[in-house]
Amino acid sequence: IGEAVAALGSNAWVSTFCPFFNWQVMRRIAVSQQERLESMADPHSWLSAGHGLDLTFLATAANLDTQLNGATHMGNDDNLLFSTVAGLKIIDVSCPNQLVSIVKWIMEGSKGLVYLRIMRSASAVLYPAQTPFSYGKAWQLSGDDSSQVAIISSGRGTHEALAAAKELEKKKISAAVYDMPSFDKETVRKLFTEMNIPVIFAEQNNGYLWNLASKMIVDESLAGDVSKLVGINLNREDGSYRFIHSAKYDELTKYSNLDALSIAKKVEALVR
Repeated sequence: IGEAVAALGSNAWVSTFCPFFNWQVMRRIAVSQQERLESMADPHSWLSAGHGLDLTFLATAANLDTQLNGATHMGNDDNLLFSTVAGLKIIDVSCPNQLVSIVKWIMEGSKGLVYLRIMRSASAVLYPAQTPFSYGKAWQLSGDDSSQVAIISSGRGTHEALAAAKELEKKKISAAVYDMPSFDKETVRKLFTEMNIPVIFAEQNNGYLWNLASKMIVDESLAGDVSKLVGINLNREDGSYRFIHSAKYDELTKYSNLDALSIAKKVEALVR
């Protein structure tokens, strides 16, 4: 239904919990979108410019926000799974003001298929009002280029990363925190090849940004010290995927080493 409304020219939105979007339906819509874009690019084809689909999949309760609802409702695997859908833009929201900016960006039109992951519970504000959103860009929320370590996260994980940076300040360790709502190649490339500092990807999911960064480094044959790259996410210790069971938020983050104190301890061990 959302695709049909978008095909008629509207900026359409459909919504459910992260795990409840159907991969086959999303893939079929993405195939249609690709065919439209290919037709629009062909001067001899039937479809003129501006006839792509503007359809947003509003995915609620991302990362660890469902908590007590357990494995069937937990949004820990959706972004990595849907990253295989060609042409889908995935965004993970960390702040109410950021969400407003993203909504305005989408409503400008011609943004295509967007998978927008939002938090369920209330959160602190991280961005000033009217901060413009750019897809494929990260924001440095603390620290600077002289920081001893970089922590990259998104969604509610960014709040834990910022709290970890404050814990590290007490031990005279400076941490730059990057909120990466969508994957930023330039920031990852700079941190890996130029900064020569430990880079921690701390994510409340199965390692969406971590996987994209790892793939980019291999695909581009980037020169850097891979021993300084660390992924902390919801996978098992051996890197295998799992589903997340019911618990309170602080219990889940502590168990997964994704709470502020655990992230800070990991960073301290790397820096020392």
